[in-house]
Amino acid sequence: MNSANLIPNSERTPSELREQTRRGGLASGEARRERKRIREALEAMLDAEAVLDGDTLTGAQRLALGAFEAAYRGNVKALEFIRDTVGEKPPTEQSVNLHADSVPDEIRAEIIREHTKARFTELLDCFQPPEEP
Repeated sequence: MNSANLIPNSERTPSELREQTRRGGLASGEARRERKRIREALEAMLDAEAVLDGDTLTGAQRLALGAFEAAYRGNVKALEFIRDTVGEKPPTEQSVNLHADSVPDEIRAEIIREHTKARFTELLDCFQPPEEP
């Protein structure tokens, strides 16, 4: 699409804006229905049973078996998938609650005093004349 052909919404008539909004809503609804159809098809495939080497397995079990075999052969991504799926995923970030509201006023004041005192001492040390040898 050529950007010179684009018309800003501010230059469109109310009826053009309504029509454009309607078409966008229809396309959005169709995309949502398509995603739902794909999700339902995948869920059906995961639940479907098939016989593999004399054992009846669901699609999910076959996928798990395939991931296990790939991990066993050295596929690190498959190993990570299995680890994460069984709930052994290590935390990706740590959060520390440093909200001032969670610290009592007395403790907060003491922290500020200590920090200010330490900083002031550092600044004073910068202005001390060098010691004579």
